[in-house]
Amino acid sequence: MDANKMKQITRRPLSVQETALTMGLLSELALKLIYNAGEIGASEISRQICLPFAGVMQPVLEVLDREELVNIIGTGGFGE
Repeated sequence: MDANKMKQITRRPLSVQETALTMGLLSELALKLIYNAGEIGASEISRQICLPFAGVMQPVLEVLDREELVNIIGTGGFGE
């Protein structure tokens, strides 16, 4: 495998679309983590799912918050 192809494969995704995963799947994963942990920080959710917060998990958590499936507390400029 050439270096360019390897670099493209291992590049960190910058958006939900770049993960090739659906918003629904990422939402389900986040909800399972939150349910099992009870209370968990956004950075820990991102770490356990192994995806970056900015651009990937942030929009997922914002949708869950808007749909009132989670309560986001103690955030500085998270969305509102």
